[in-house]
Order: sequence, then C-alpha cells, then structure tokens
Amino acid sequence: MKSLNIFFSSGAPLPCETLKNFKEILSPNCRIIQGFACTEKGGITMDLYGKVYGSCGTVAPNVEVKIIDDNGHSLGPNENGEIVARNFHPWKGYYNDEEITREKLNFSEKF
Repeated sequence: MKSLNIFFSSGAPLPCETLKNFKEILSPNCRIIQGFACTEKGGITMDLYGKVYGSCGTVAPNVEVKIIDDNGHSLGPNENGEIVARNFHPWKGYYNDEEITREKLNFSEKF
C-alpha cells in the first residue's frame, strides 16, 4: 500500500499506537486524517493535516460545539460531559419516527 496518500478515519477513537502502526504498514508519507461526525449532523471536526496523533482536529466551519452536563449546562475545560453540536446541515429526520425526530431537532436560537 505504498501508493496510498491519504487515510481517513472516523467513527471511533484511533489509538496513537495504531496510528503509528498504520504509518509503518501503509507509507511514511501517507497522511492519516481523523474526524468526528454523526449521521444527523455530518462532519463536526477534522484534523485536515494529520499531524497530531490522537486528535480529531478542529471544529468545522459553520458548526458550533459545546460540552454539557446531565442538566444541559455548559461545562468548562477538562470537565466530562456530553458533546453536542449544531450546524445548518439539512437533515430530514429519522425514518418513520417523527417523535424522536422532533426531540432531536432542537434548533433553538440559544445554543
């Protein structure tokens, strides 16, 4: 696979040791890019340059991200919580499930 130039990974964390092994197997010049995304929102973050092992990059343009606690309050640096994101990506909802779609489509002015 020495001709591979770019390898993109998302969906689960990619441990640094695994990244290093990929580099050895694929090619030292292969750029390994990690991202964070979900079906409902599309791409949320991406490490376009593949230079920081273990990083899924920076927040994509036109996307807002925050970390919240169980009560929906924003958290600060180094606090554990749930990642929530908002963008303006058109999404029609879950197939045949209007109730859960209404619950998840929360386009409030205040984020």
